Amino acid sequence: MKIDVHVRVVKSSAIYGLRTAVLRPHFPPGKLAIFEGDEDDTTRHYAAYIGTGDEPVGCATLMQRDCPAPVESGEVTAMFQLRGMAVSGDHRRKGIGQRVIASIEQDLSQVRHAVLLWFNARKSAVAFYESAGYAMLGEEFDVPGIGPHYVMCKVIEG
Repeated sequence: MKIDVHVRVVKSSAIYGLRTAVLRPHFPPGKLAIFEGDEDDTTRHYAAYIGTGDEPVGCATLMQRDCPAPVESGEVTAMFQLRGMAVSGDHRRKGIGQRVIASIEQDLSQVRHAVLLWFNARKSAVAFYESAGYAMLGEEFDVPGIGPHYVMCKVIEG
């Protein structure tokens, strides 16, 4: 069954609840998963909605930041970090995460130059990102209180 998913750019406050519930469920009530850089001029927040719903079921944040891992930059003219990628538990494995990633890649392809999209992926999400064409950089590392991660990236051609 195909679901009607819409992804759009939103204000940061629209995704804090979902981001917190999925990625930081151990936070005390009232504390939200707010990242440094959420309000920067170059930061964009994406939310996925089903049909005419007004509650996001998926989200991600895009920040202009250099990749901390050594990478062959070649024709890359800018680097962007994906943060806070989340899909609500009852909507996983329905293509929502893929739609969010595709929307971000589409926006980045409009830059008209090659850009590097990178992020710190939870070990449990590596297969999802690999299926979308992302590659791991370097070794596994631990994010205290969250768990094992890998830096992953992909060049998006403009």
